[in-house]
Amino acid sequence: MATNTQFVDTLGGTSGLLVDTMADIMSGFGSAVASVVAAARTWQARVEERKHLASLDARLLDDMGMTRADALREGNKPFWMS
Repeated sequence: MATNTQFVDTLGGTSGLLVDTMADIMSGFGSAVASVVAAARTWQARVEERKHLASLDARLLDDMGMTRADALREGNKPFWMS
């Protein structure tokens, strides 16, 4: 089976550099998309965890070594802050 570079070479004698460059660009684009998706998932998890933390009663917070003020402080952080 011919690779993309071989296919271009047989069509017009092109060196294959363009195809290799495009493959590198697409590979980088895929990595960028994966990074954005991972960040969005992390942010969504933070939102959900902070909502859950805010819903805990004083006894559970105390079991975790937290006060209501600690829970509210954490819950009021923007989603992008860890």
